[in-house]
Amino acid sequence: MPTYARHYPFVFAQTAPQQFAVCIDEACPGFNDVEGVPLFGATGKPTPVLEGVISQLGEYGRQEQITQQFMQRLAAADLLMKAGATTDLQDGRTLALRGFWIINEARFRALPEATVRTFFASGDLGLIYAHLLSLGNLVELLRRQHVATEKPETARVEAPATVPPVSPGMGSNR
Repeated sequence: MPTYARHYPFVFAQTAPQQFAVCIDEACPGFNDVEGVPLFGATGKPTPVLEGVISQLGEYGRQEQITQQFMQRLAAADLLMKAGATTDLQDGRTLALRGFWIINEARFRALPEATVRTFFASGDLGLIYAHLLSLGNLVELLRRQHVATEKPETARVEAPATVPPVSPGMGSNR
């Protein structure tokens, strides 16, 4: 389960530079004032449960910043390209995933040796290879939609011929 889903109904919201607030989806059925574990003690201080949530959200935010920095390094090396994936589902519908970013393997293989060494020294090289390996899993996940059908070849990953500009505010891949 993705980390952001495990934290539901809690999320962090940035209220100022380096300042965050914990927000709660009050519409969540598990959030009420009738039963369960309180978020604040009698003195108004966070209970251990809320402190744990705050700690987990803080770590998630830290990892998101690391991901943003990694994405910026990939963009600076001109390695990113927008991609999409589609598959025909067994019930006749088509599932389309659009607008996610992948590493252009051809550009990666053409990197100057100095850049590859920099990626190696920072630990980014391992992340790049893990990402490239995971792209094969995406196609396999799409193909699994066809276990009982006659058309497994309809699962595909698409990439545009041109690479759009990359903004430093791209979302994380968690």
